[in-house]
Amino acid sequence: MKNIYILVVFFLLVSASVSAQNDLKVADLKGKWTMVAFDMGGIYYDWINDSIRLPEHMSSQVEAKDLAETKKKIKSNLTPYTKGELEITDNRYIQTLLGDTRAGDYTLIKKDGFQQLRVVNDVDDLMEEELIDFFIIMMIKDILVLKYIDEAEESEALLYFKKDQ
Repeated sequence: MKNIYILVVFFLLVSASVSAQNDLKVADLKGKWTMVAFDMGGIYYDWINDSIRLPEHMSSQVEAKDLAETKKKIKSNLTPYTKGELEITDNRYIQTLLGDTRAGDYTLIKKDGFQQLRVVNDVDDLMEEELIDFFIIMMIKDILVLKYIDEAEESEALLYFKKDQ
């Protein structure tokens, strides 16, 4: 029940934030960004504030006395994710996550009522055809949020970035 409440509050905040601002422009996105949090598979991890939230199905399987130690172990396993970076120029998108760098040309589009970043990734020797990624994109205060949806694996991830000073 608590997760549903958090989810509802999150979408209300996002809706209010998105509707209260104009669409993002390239000038809003340009610069270097550092990943500060993510939400994948129901695990929300914010390493700047040292906060982790587990989905109900995981936390309910752990005894209350062991929950802190379990969260500590999960944080340790997620440490490689804390090195995520993003650089956006006038027309280039470069993302580094888990030591893997993906780069390509991007355009901002509006689709299904959401602003999206459409990235046509550079083709390398291993890829036979170009790979196109779509991210629903929004700003919440000073945090850039990219929502990645992998339809093939029926999964999604929210990546949170803060602009470098």
